[in-house]
Amino acid sequence: MGVPIPHGANAILDRRKLTAYLLSDRHPVGQHKARVLRALGYRTGDAERLADDLLTIASTGRLVAAGETSFGTRYIAEGPVRSPTGRTVLLRTIWVTPRGTTTPRFVTAYPVRRRGT
Repeated sequence: MGVPIPHGANAILDRRKLTAYLLSDRHPVGQHKARVLRALGYRTGDAERLADDLLTIASTGRLVAAGETSFGTRYIAEGPVRSPTGRTVLLRTIWVTPRGTTTPRFVTAYPVRRRGT
C-alpha cells in the first residue's frame, strides 16, 4: 500500500478510546465522527472490528505526514478498509509516538472525503 508508520506493527490502541470517544454519540467531539462511522456499520458493541481496521492501517497503511509535537512524533496514515456495510472507505488515522519510546499510540481517525462526494 505504501510506507507505513515506523513501528506500526507494535501500535497501541486503547479500546476505551473507541467506545468512549470515536463511537460515542455523547462525546462533544467524537459524536460527529461516531455518526459517520455508524453509517458505515461500526458499532460500540463491536469495537474490535474498528480496532482491527485501525491497527491494520498503522502497520500497512500509507504514511501521509509526520512531524514533531510537544508530545512526540505525530504520524498521519491512511488506508482503505471494507466497512461492516461492505463499503470500502479510506480512513485517515493519527498516531503519536511519545518521546523516548518507539511505540505509536492511537489518537483519532476519520473517513477521508473524496472530492465530489
